[in-house]
Amino acid sequence: MADRLARAVRRLLPMLGPVVLAALLLALAPRAWAVEPMPLVGQADYLVDAGGRLSPEQARKAGDWRRLGPRQEFAAAPAAVWLRFTLPSALGPRVVLDLPRTVVSEATLFQPLEGGGWSRLEAGDRILPSLWPISAPELAFPVRALAGAQPTEVLLRLRHADPFLPRPLLWPEEGYDTHRAIEHLWIGLFLGVALMAVAYASGEALFRGDAVSAWYAWHVVLMAVFQLVQMGYARVYLGGHEAGATQAARLVSGTLLASVSLLFVRRALPQAISGLRASTWALAVAVFGVTLTAAYVLWPQLSQEPRVLTAQHGYYALVIFSVGLLLWTVRGLRLPYMRWYVGAFAAAAVGVATQIAYAQGWLPADSPARYAMLAGVAAEIAVLTYALNFSAREVLSDPGLKREGARRDRRSGLLHAAELPSLLMAMAVRALRLNTKGSVVLLRLANLDDLRRAHGPGLSEAVAKACGRVMREACNPGDLPLRLDDDRYAVLVEQVHSRGEAHAVAERILELGLRHHPELPPLEQLHWHAAIAHLPRHLKGDPKTVVERLDQLLGQIRRGSAALVRELP
Repeated sequence: MADRLARAVRRLLPMLGPVVLAALLLALAPRAWAVEPMPLVGQADYLVDAGGRLSPEQARKAGDWRRLGPRQEFAAAPAAVWLRFTLPSALGPRVVLDLPRTVVSEATLFQPLEGGGWSRLEAGDRILPSLWPISAPELAFPVRALAGAQPTEVLLRLRHADPFLPRPLLWPEEGYDTHRAIEHLWIGLFLGVALMAVAYASGEALFRGDAVSAWYAWHVVLMAVFQLVQMGYARVYLGGHEAGATQAARLVSGTLLASVSLLFVRRALPQAISGLRASTWALAVAVFGVTLTAAYVLWPQLSQEPRVLTAQHGYYALVIFSVGLLLWTVRGLRLPYMRWYVGAFAAAAVGVATQIAYAQGWLPADSPARYAMLAGVAAEIAVLTYALNFSAREVLSDPGLKREGARRDRRSGLLHAAELPSLLMAMAVRALRLNTKGSVVLLRLANLDDLRRAHGPGLSEAVAKACGRVMREACNPGDLPLRLDDDRYAVLVEQVHSRGEAHAVAERILELGLRHHPELPPLEQLHWHAAIAHLPRHLKGDPKTVVERLDQLLGQIRRGSAALVRELP
C-alpha cells in the first residue's frame, strides 16, 4: 500500500507546478475582472497627418478630425496618425493608456501641462525598451489628469511601418498592474508546459535516438520563442537597438517555426508512409523557409518592405497546405495516436484563427481572445506530448511487451490475426523513427488440404496446435508469431542486425515442421513455404501492402521447389 502511494505521489509531482499556477490565476482573476478597462474605440477621434510634421497645437486645431471606428485600419502610407481623447473622471486621476497588439515604429503621447505647453513620452519599435515610460511588452503610457474641473485632453501620435488597427484601452493604474500580473502567470504556465515538453522530447531523442522527438523539441522551443516575440516579451527582456529589428525578429521566428514544424510532421510521416512526392514537396517548402529566414537575418531592412507581410502570410499558407498534403497521403492508415495528433493541430488552429479575428478587430480589445494563440499552442504542446509519450510506449518499447493484453488465437495460442495491422504499423513506425530494421516472415502450410483429405476436417484443430508449438519453438524471445487463418502464419522479427536473421527463423520453422508432432497422426509432417520482407526497405505506404506482396510471392512457390524460402526483391 505504501509503495502504491509513493508511486502515485511521484506521478503527481510534475503536475504541482501547473496546479499552483492555476490556483494563482483563479485567485487573481476576480481582482482583474472587478476592474474593467475603458475601450476608446468610438470614444476617441483620429487625424491622418500625411506629412508627419504637425505639432500638437496644429493637430489639435485641425478641422478634419473623425471618430475612431471599431475596425478603423490605417495603411502604411500615412506618415503619422493622431488620436485625441478626453480622460474620464470615473477612472481616477492616475490612468494607463494601453495599446494592445499595436505595431508601430514610434508612439508619442502629448499631455497638457499646468502652465501651458505639452509633456512628451515616447515608445515604440524604434525606441529602446529601457527608455519606455512603462516597462511592458506592449505600448503603454501613464496618463494623469490636470487638477481642476476642466477635462484633460490627451493626444497620441503614431508613426508606423505596417497596417494596424488601433484599439486603445484606458485602465485604472491598479487594474492595469493586476492585468499584467495575470498575463505573467499565463506566460509562466505556458513556459512550464513547454519546458516539460522539451525535457521529455530531449530525453527521448538522446536516450532512444528518436528523431521525431528531436524535431518535436525544436518545434516546442521555436513555438515558445515565437510566442514571446509576438507578445513583445523578447523585446522587453532582450532589447532592440536598431529600426526594424523587432519586425525582423517576428518574421525570423515565424518563418523558422513554420519550417521546423513542417519538418517535424515530415519526419513523423516519412516518405516510406506518406509517399515520395509529398515528402519531397514538404522538404522543398521547408528549405525555402530556411532560406527566407537567412535573408531576414542577413538583411534586416527586408522586413521593412511594403509587401513583406503579404509574402510571409503566403508562406504560412504554403506550410499549412504542405502539412495537409502529408496528412492526406496517410488517410486510412492506423497510425498510433493519429487522432491525438490531429486534435493537437486543431487546437493550435483554433487558437490562431481566434487570434487573427482579434487582430482584425472582430473581437473586443479587452477580451480574453488576446491570449487565444497562447492557450491554443499550450493545448497543442500538452496533447502532442501526451500522444508522443504513449505512442513511444506502444511503438518504441520492448517488442515482447506487446504480448501483454494482446488478443490470442484460441486454437494455436499465438497472437490473433486482428493484432497484425497495429503490430505491423508499430513495427514500421519503430523502424522509421529509430532507424532500426525489422523483418516480416509470412508462412503458408502447403499440405493442409492433404492432411484434411487423409484424416478428415476434424484434424484442423490439432494442426493449429502443432503449428503453434512449432512457431513458438522456432521463434526468439522478442519475435511475435501470429496465426492469420487456417494455413497462413506470420512472424514479426524486430530489431534485426542482418537479413540472415529472418531467414534463420524461416529455416528453423521449415525444419521443425518435418519432425515428429505428437498432435498429429504418426508419420505426418508440416510442409511450410515462407516469404520474407524487410522494413523499412520494402515499406511503401500502408504496411499492410507488404503482407499482400508476400502473399503474391507465396503463390509463386510450388511444392517440391528448390527454394521454399523467398524474399521480396
